[in-house]
Amino acid sequence: MNSKYSLTQVREVWVNARLNGEVDWLDYLEAPTFFLKANGELVSKANQIAYIERSRKKFPNKRAGEAQFKETGIEIQQHKSWATVTGSACLKRDGKIVHQFEFLELWLIVGGRWQIASLCIGDIEHAGAA
Repeated sequence: MNSKYSLTQVREVWVNARLNGEVDWLDYLEAPTFFLKANGELVSKANQIAYIERSRKKFPNKRAGEAQFKETGIEIQQHKSWATVTGSACLKRDGKIVHQFEFLELWLIVGGRWQIASLCIGDIEHAGAA
């Protein structure tokens, strides 16, 4: 099945939405059954969006543009109606690593368009970690 936009295009919008706390985009791009599994903790789509909304209210001036985000080792395995994306990523603020992790994403064609069904994250220990 073909989607109007490529997986790479949709994923770029989704990554930017996560970094910038754009819940309307997240709601649109994440499948209704989306879940996040981060270091053993399971978070539903609804709980993820509620957390982001609370954080944006608590820290209204904190924007991702102030941070540096870089992905490495990205591997995409695309099939007819689903795909996986794996790799690692690093988030820095003021030149210091604040989060470094490996990830796996499952993408599905739902209603003729790409949506992410799940995101699994595992922290990577880095130098200077306590």
